[in-house]
Amino acid sequence: MSTIAALGGWLPFAIVALDWAQNKTDRDHIQEFVLIGYYVLYGLIIVLAFFLNPFMYFYYEEKEEDEKVSTSYGSIGLPLSFIRGRQSARLQQTEIEQQRTNNQDQIRSLKNRYPRHVSMPAHEKRLLEELEQQEAVLLRNEELIRSVRSSFLFKCRHVYRPLQIVIGIILLCIALLIFLSLLLSNIDKSIHFVDFKQIFAQGNRTLPNPLDIVVTWTGQFYPANYIILSCVLIYIILTSLYGLQQVGIYYFCIKMFRFSRGRTKPQALLLLCSLFMFIVLAINIFVYLLMPQYTIYGDQRYLTNGTVASKPCTQFVDANDCTMTVMGGILLRFLYKVWIFGVAYFIISWLYLAVFLFGCLYKIFKHRESNIHVHTVENLLDDEEDDPLIDS
Repeated sequence: MSTIAALGGWLPFAIVALDWAQNKTDRDHIQEFVLIGYYVLYGLIIVLAFFLNPFMYFYYEEKEEDEKVSTSYGSIGLPLSFIRGRQSARLQQTEIEQQRTNNQDQIRSLKNRYPRHVSMPAHEKRLLEELEQQEAVLLRNEELIRSVRSSFLFKCRHVYRPLQIVIGIILLCIALLIFLSLLLSNIDKSIHFVDFKQIFAQGNRTLPNPLDIVVTWTGQFYPANYIILSCVLIYIILTSLYGLQQVGIYYFCIKMFRFSRGRTKPQALLLLCSLFMFIVLAINIFVYLLMPQYTIYGDQRYLTNGTVASKPCTQFVDANDCTMTVMGGILLRFLYKVWIFGVAYFIISWLYLAVFLFGCLYKIFKHRESNIHVHTVENLLDDEEDDPLIDS
């Protein structure tokens, strides 16, 4: 739905060579249908996010929970995960087996110290319980890593690993392009700051915007611009889901839900659906931050002083032949009247850049991802409270 909503506002301007596109009345008529389509899609998202999903959530369990996740972390985390790969499964299994051996030695030593007829002190009993719980955790982790090593996909890792690296490099290029475009756009807005009402509507006056330039230039090679735009939108959605899966759902720094195979709670899935709908809404504004010129005017061009030469339409050119896109009109009207949201999105865009850099450093210097979901004593106890929703 996000891709349809994002592309819908620009469709009339990619095919201006058609006869009907030369007629202003026909263009206005089509724009009206596009505008209605926007309102219908936004209305469906609002109804689902604020009415249907909350009802279903409280149907399962009455709790007050919120979320704090970062699309920015997923944007850089996903490509770096593809490039770096996972830990060595063999070394990981060896490490778990060594931990089990040490843990069993401690349990055996503690039990030999206190035979059955000798009473064990309270602190020693607590220690024995902790060691036995840790043994159960290590046993489950060992079973999981053995299952991974015996799987068909793992045995084919040498075949798909080069392709995974290539995909990771391509995704990394997209991530860096998004980061650079947003950074230059924000710096340009800060340099030419007028007031808070117009800060969101300001396009790039001096600094170039790489993504905006690429998408606008490829507009003359239809449908290359829509392919690039669709890839960017799909990338944002996929990395957002990856970030949610990696971070989980938090309520004021308290982890409420995590996502694991066969054990994700219904409430977590419903919250994930709600968050995904909010991501769809946010993408429309995020696209404007990335590509302000293309969002407002698409790939339109206008004639200068009656000459044959043409120039691209921008926000800073007074040209009657330039028609604002439906999406651009909706965003600018709303964010000018309710300018506090424009300021909030501008600040959040800087937060996005900061988290992007932090996530990049974190993924580079931390250990590579594990081949399994490593269990701990805490989440093992949680798993024992709830039966699996899906049999593995």
